[in-house]
Amino acid sequence: MRALTRDRRAFTAAALAVATAVLLGAAGLVAGGSGAARAAGGAVVLDEGELDFTPRLVSGKLQLQIDDRSGTSTVVREPKDVVLHTVQASLQTTFDPVATALGTTNLDSWQLNGWEAENIFAPEPGWNGSKAGGDTEVTLSKYEGPGDFGLAMYTREMDNEDAPAIPYLGSVASVQRAFTLPADAERLLPIWHFTAEGVYRLTFTVTSGGASDTETLAVVVGDDVDPADVLPGDGTTPTASPPDSGTPTPSAPAAQVIDNGHLDLAARPVDGSLQFQIKQGTARDFEWFEPEKVVLHVKPGARDEATATPTTPRHRRSRTQSPGRRPRPRPRRTR
Repeated sequence: MRALTRDRRAFTAAALAVATAVLLGAAGLVAGGSGAARAAGGAVVLDEGELDFTPRLVSGKLQLQIDDRSGTSTVVREPKDVVLHTVQASLQTTFDPVATALGTTNLDSWQLNGWEAENIFAPEPGWNGSKAGGDTEVTLSKYEGPGDFGLAMYTREMDNEDAPAIPYLGSVASVQRAFTLPADAERLLPIWHFTAEGVYRLTFTVTSGGASDTETLAVVVGDDVDPADVLPGDGTTPTASPPDSGTPTPSAPAAQVIDNGHLDLAARPVDGSLQFQIKQGTARDFEWFEPEKVVLHVKPGARDEATATPTTPRHRRSRTQSPGRRPRPRPRRTR
């Protein structure tokens, strides 16, 4: 052990350098909402950040696409390549006008763009009608899910004026299945309302100027199902592309994904040499891993505001578990 303590400053500097390499290079670091998290079939998991569903003309054809602004720049994605994650922290009060408008329960529900949106880290999906060349009809043409789904507008201003919620579309038979997206609406933000946890598959058809496009979006609600295990789109397994040549492409070994629990970064003697490794588990039940074989997944619930720049959210690991929302209780409003 004298080799480890002979020059404490040199060892500390070396350990810090290796730790930095582990976090930024050798071990993969996936932050929720970064756009780097992948689901089954190579889909991108969107679990926080601003995004728009945009019908747009592409090479003269109407296409429904997703403008993903959850990262540092806008990325245009196809709905069939995305799994939208309505995180558990989005469970909140269902106001009676919303329940009435969508024909659903007034029990707590999972909501995107709900009144608690500013207090949680979750996706913020809007609708952009300015790229289609005219008004667009948006239709829920097919629906699969464990509960009810609907889009409705209900703001604090509407509540203050005792105005009813405006239903856009919904899965309940008594609710309309389509709404008109105005050509001048650059970011329409209805509440996305889900009444149960699980996997939903929402098929939207957009029609404008005689052209149309149909896309299916996979949505995981709550934490009963890992979005990384869900196939995108309609759930059909993507067909593997044939190799470019007869030479097989070597595949990388599966990584150890660590997304919860206790872990330590340690320099330890192994087979007569000093190695930097990652220990996962408890004091009695643990396992050591090589950094290059580990992916650290920083979930959206670990995100908080940095004190130095309070307007810029940062991801961090905490000594305590966080459900992903900053509590800000509001009374249930009834009519």
